[in-house]
Amino acid sequence: MKTLLLTLLLPAFFLFFCKSKSEDTFATSLKSGTVEGTYEGYRSQQKGQQPATDSTKITLKVTRLAADQVQILQTLPNEFKYVVSMKDNHFTYDRGIVEAACGVAHIKGEGNFQDNSVYLIETLECTKNTSVPNSFIRLRAMKK
Repeated sequence: MKTLLLTLLLPAFFLFFCKSKSEDTFATSLKSGTVEGTYEGYRSQQKGQQPATDSTKITLKVTRLAADQVQILQTLPNEFKYVVSMKDNHFTYDRGIVEAACGVAHIKGEGNFQDNSVYLIETLECTKNTSVPNSFIRLRAMKK
């Protein structure tokens, strides 16, 4: 009888008191503040070492898809979507190989959420024509 009771209570104990690591990560990210919301800011483009000469006003809507994944949707001036992998408040993404003005190119990006702001740097690296310098897109926006 004692063995049967112990066999039934032990699994119930583990199911009740054990949590998965993803639940802990999600709870930690929520405690440190939510990244979700609407952000307004600017986007600029830089080619090689030349400084950016102009910027465009942007609006972003950030939505959490999973504990370690966030969607950043640029709604203005045009619609564009980034799905990023999160680790703490830092994120990365890889759009892979694309066709660009220089031919075949690889696009990847990284950024972070700090306080009420989001910062993103996207790098376009020409893989076929390596004499063309990398170009960078920089986003900086603050939560409304």
